[in-house]
Amino acid sequence: MYTATATIYESGIHSQRLPLPAIWPGEGVNTLATKPAQFRVGIVSVTEGRTAKKDLAYWELRYVDRATGLEVRRRVSGLDRQEVSGMADNLTKQAYADKGYLPGRMKAPLVGEGITEAVQLAGTLDQTCVARLRWSAKFVAWLAERYPACKTWADLRPAMVKGFKLDLEKRGLSFNTVRLALAPLKLAWRHMVESYPDMVRPLPRIKQKAPPRREIECLEAHEVDILLVWLRENARDVWPIATLQALAGLRMLEAAALRFQDVDFEAGILTVTDTGHHCPKTRDSYRIIPLCAEALGALRAAATEQKVRPATGELFTNQDGSLWSVSSLTHRMTRTLRRAAAKPEEKIRSNGWKLPLNKNGLDMPRLKAFPARRLRASFATMAGRLGVSDRLLKAYMGHTAGDILGGHYRRIDMEELRSVSGAIERRSSLGERKTDRKETGDIEPAAIAAV
Repeated sequence: MYTATATIYESGIHSQRLPLPAIWPGEGVNTLATKPAQFRVGIVSVTEGRTAKKDLAYWELRYVDRATGLEVRRRVSGLDRQEVSGMADNLTKQAYADKGYLPGRMKAPLVGEGITEAVQLAGTLDQTCVARLRWSAKFVAWLAERYPACKTWADLRPAMVKGFKLDLEKRGLSFNTVRLALAPLKLAWRHMVESYPDMVRPLPRIKQKAPPRREIECLEAHEVDILLVWLRENARDVWPIATLQALAGLRMLEAAALRFQDVDFEAGILTVTDTGHHCPKTRDSYRIIPLCAEALGALRAAATEQKVRPATGELFTNQDGSLWSVSSLTHRMTRTLRRAAAKPEEKIRSNGWKLPLNKNGLDMPRLKAFPARRLRASFATMAGRLGVSDRLLKAYMGHTAGDILGGHYRRIDMEELRSVSGAIERRSSLGERKTDRKETGDIEPAAIAAV
């Protein structure tokens, strides 16, 4: 190894000579070189760099292309600083000619237009998209009343969204209702931050008022049996749908959108899939489940009594022959449950004749305010009390497992799912349970005998 010597002088006193490694031309350049150059020309950031393997010099140019909203990175070599600066200046001039992204020159969209664009690009279900657009329209109307000068997303401020949230809470709306109202605004704000970073800053966290603790609403096993018998005799158009909710754990529209080809009557199994009229909520909602004898019998009765079946094969239609929608089915079920909740009464005319007002009521006051969608909760409660494990119950009802074992490794076959439908057939063993509700809705023996 070649070495060199150096003489060190301290205060004019000659010291010893120390051997130092020799530096050959080309060696030690990286360690002795200055910091790589970094500068900006217009909208382009320029950085000097060298490749890892061959140690070749290059220039990296970075800028945002507004046509796609993506960051562009380009590497060029063989140019000096003056030439790469001219290249960056040319890209900036193209942006000024409306051929690229230009901070400060692009106009922010209107508030309503930005929310609509974000909701449509989210790719959610149609009913979810409609609900979000409905809430966004209410926010735009509220904004026009409270802040008439706020027109575009460049004018919108987080305090305005918080004010909208406070107004909803003052109106007494539930926690979930406020959450759903804010969902399209948060979605649109993220979209605007990504698309217009120089105009819209990220939305800070909006803390909602904590929801009150509430008891899960559901019917007891004996109440479910009494209600299904009443529906079979007085509301046969919704009786099979309610049966699938209470005895098979289907969601309202999953049951209402069921097609004839989705039911295997010989094997006693049902397939929940995309029917064209309804799409399952999540990927785990696509499932094949066995049915108990009573639910299968209700489907057989519906298929037999159906006079005109749509070309797509749906089993259930409303009085007009149209397919059920969420709003129409909810309205129909609400009115039906109110009619079932009433107490049988008779009115005596002046001439002594008796005029029945509601001869078919069940005298169950709790049904008057009972949401029809909670029949699914009644199924889950009954199955749990009958010893069905939560893992099987989630698979049967189409819920996400929620853990690595259930989501990737634990397989559940049809025989295991049959234990769920078999347990529902033994629900009579639950009997009548005492509850601590103020209004239990327990059925009198006379009402049971009448049914």
